[in-house]
Amino acid sequence: MPKLRWIPGGKRRLRNLVLVNPRYQTRYIFYILLTGTVIIGNYTFLLFHSLRNFLAERTPPENLPFVLEDMLLKLAAAAGAFILLLSVVVLVLSHHTAGMMFRFKQVIDAVKAGDTSARISLRKNDDFPETAQAFNEMMDALESKARDNSK
Repeated sequence: MPKLRWIPGGKRRLRNLVLVNPRYQTRYIFYILLTGTVIIGNYTFLLFHSLRNFLAERTPPENLPFVLEDMLLKLAAAAGAFILLLSVVVLVLSHHTAGMMFRFKQVIDAVKAGDTSARISLRKNDDFPETAQAFNEMMDALESKARDNSK
């Protein structure tokens, strides 16, 4: 099995540290957050109404609005914290995938520019290692054929 290596190209900008592929990552984050927001919104709604009915039977009527307001604020804070945590997790996951695709694109651009020695190298836990290996083997075969034809 040939060794996978990555020839970096270009300067890394600060944006690349967070959003490697902004279009892909923002869509990815949006869909996951939308799903999470719908789930947590439904859960909060159901929990609030269940607790409201429970508290209405056990709380003096004059204190009920304050108790419900306090409960709603706590539920909203918990929902907000969940959405924030979900945002961070999704950003990290999307960065992992987008970073790998960014490396694929860099090597493909290098080959397109004439660097036939460029190869794809992935991190240990990156997806699509078979694709990177197949690409590298293809480039090895093309280089070998080019050398044979130049003889």
